[in-house]
Amino acid sequence: MLMGLSGATLTADEERLVRDLQPVGFLIDAVLGAGPREMRALTDSLRKLSGRQPVVAVGFEVARRLAAAGGGPVLPGAADLIGNSDLKTTATAGMLTGEMFGLLGINMCLGPVLDLGDPGGAAGAWSRDPQRVIDHAGQWNRWLRKRGAVCCAGRFPIGNAARSEDDADTLQRGPLLPYTALMPELDAIRMAAGEMAGIESGLPATMASGVVGKLLRDRLGFDHHAVVSADLAEVSAVSGIPPADCARKAVEAGCDLILLADGAAMGSAIAAGMAKLPIPVLGDAWQRVERLRDKLQWPRPWSEAKWAEWSAKACDLLPTFGWNRLQSP
Repeated sequence: MLMGLSGATLTADEERLVRDLQPVGFLIDAVLGAGPREMRALTDSLRKLSGRQPVVAVGFEVARRLAAAGGGPVLPGAADLIGNSDLKTTATAGMLTGEMFGLLGINMCLGPVLDLGDPGGAAGAWSRDPQRVIDHAGQWNRWLRKRGAVCCAGRFPIGNAARSEDDADTLQRGPLLPYTALMPELDAIRMAAGEMAGIESGLPATMASGVVGKLLRDRLGFDHHAVVSADLAEVSAVSGIPPADCARKAVEAGCDLILLADGAAMGSAIAAGMAKLPIPVLGDAWQRVERLRDKLQWPRPWSEAKWAEWSAKACDLLPTFGWNRLQSP
């Protein structure tokens, strides 16, 4: 499980679940309003409660705003970077994100977004042009990884769309071009919640073996790396299937990590559903999760001085976009 938390301080229920269930990792998007010292204290506490080095993840659009609560800059997003068109600047933004993660104790980004779409939306799309997505998202991702973080690109294969009638051949000629070009550099891929009716109708993509198993793993060759489900609450709402059954079907389809944005409310039920899976299915998923865990690096030493040094370096990037520290969006 990749378990979402409610804030910068663990509740009693969350602490109990972490101790009892030992999830592989955590989604900490809810700490966006916390300062850097609070974030680092949270990630340190998660490591102390976990028997193994956990995945500690944030979303792509959340990542760029993490420093703001502590008086730091907001980093440029996909729309800003694609508008600037300078790949060196995109590389710098990826590098700064990775360095910030190291100080805050974060080791995974649910990004970059590889969906084709108009830049500037909440989903974090870069462009409708596949080549521009490949160039900029690839450069950002490359430098994030050089600074020790791992990536989870998404949302495969149709982004936020509710439904698509495209078949696999049509997808490979357009929407999947960024995935196929960058696949050797992706540590994990996150699934979409929408339905790929042209491939397997009646189920969200994250629970469809024709999408996860046959298209992503067999046809595109993403067979040794981790696949993260769409958020189980979203999948359950779309499908009308109880969350525990959604989790089981997602793993049977080929997903390895189950994303639970509301972890405290759903964690125990999901664990019970997963316990019903056959050992060979769980074994394949666990091997891919272990490969991901082997890539995780430990946080950098924390100090206020190191944070101030990073913040000053990040602020040097802002004039490129006509911003100053207070005016950045």
